[in-house]
Amino acid sequence: MRKKLVVLGISILPLWFDSKVKAGMPSVYLGLKGYVEHGHEIHYITLGKKGELPEENIDGIVIHRYFIPFIKISQKRILNTITRYFLWIMTIIYSFKLGFSISRKIQPNVFYGHTYYGVPSAYLLSKLFKVPYVYRAYGSMDLNEQLETILGRIRHINEIIAMKIPADIYIFTNDGSETDKAAIKLNVNKEKIKFWRNGIFKIITNEKIRSQIRTELKLKNDQIMCVTAARLVPNKYIGEILEAIKILNNNSIVLFILGDGEIKSDLEKKAIKLEIENRVHFLGAVSREFVSNYFMASDIVLALGSYNPILEGMTLGKPVICLELGATKDLIENGKNGILLDSPNSAEIAEAIKILASDEKLRSYLSVEAEKSIHKNYLFWDDRIEAEINLIADLVENRVK
Repeated sequence: MRKKLVVLGISILPLWFDSKVKAGMPSVYLGLKGYVEHGHEIHYITLGKKGELPEENIDGIVIHRYFIPFIKISQKRILNTITRYFLWIMTIIYSFKLGFSISRKIQPNVFYGHTYYGVPSAYLLSKLFKVPYVYRAYGSMDLNEQLETILGRIRHINEIIAMKIPADIYIFTNDGSETDKAAIKLNVNKEKIKFWRNGIFKIITNEKIRSQIRTELKLKNDQIMCVTAARLVPNKYIGEILEAIKILNNNSIVLFILGDGEIKSDLEKKAIKLEIENRVHFLGAVSREFVSNYFMASDIVLALGSYNPILEGMTLGKPVICLELGATKDLIENGKNGILLDSPNSAEIAEAIKILASDEKLRSYLSVEAEKSIHKNYLFWDDRIEAEINLIADLVENRVK
């Protein structure tokens, strides 16, 4: 019988679960929940928001929250960079203090640094308590590209520092952001890198749910329902999607945006300015089940800056429009099982939507091929998570020896 793991993760990310908050990243929640289901003890330190409890147990995951006063991320580029640096530094201080207090009580045998925000504290605590440390990154935006310029390195200095801090294992999500290449450029030991794809959900399209949602939304049979699900931040290209809807100028094409984030208010204002507010609906932070149901009801899934929605859309047999990136090129063959765009250009997005919206046979063909390819090339989440747990259990056991 394998030794019970006591895992302490440090992050800034919220969980994704179906009660109360209903927001965050599913890959974070599912990974932690997987540990719980395998009989391990999980503690997760993250940034709290006003009204949240300092500590609570959600689905067996013990969440500990630190609170940083006077933090507001500016949308202006220079101020955005400065405030993010400040948040990063404050996160290190607050999370280390809380992490040290918790660690003395629970005696973790492995630390996780989730994203670069959690790395410095997790690393320092692992050294103090003499146990392994794992860096878990969920994509690195454009770090690999930014490493080519001095200005890019300055803007991403916190990510670079996180890569330079030595980990026992680096687990990076293979989502097209080429985190593995960035790490190798920064002299990370290639043997310690696990560049893994996310898992897929065991979901079956339910025609009854599809019909029910479209009825509730009062959509006509000839209306095309486009859905995108993402954190509303600049690199998800929601603004470009709004511009594409404006270009189409077609009342039969309706867009539903699932998610919340720092630029939601700006995007809502942009929709009004573009005079498309009657064709665009912001539904805010929603549960994973809600996302799945809306994907079922949709005709087209737009996933320009998010990898998980590509997987879920294809799993449900939906034609997906996405960007041509490292991981997406491995998964999607343009015109065969989805649509790949060269860039997040609003005119290109509009043209892709127009082609799919006007050709039901093409949508049906892409849907069938998408579902076939996803089941051929991907693990279900249960299997993906089990592989990670086994990896970490081996790491802990070998360290003890």
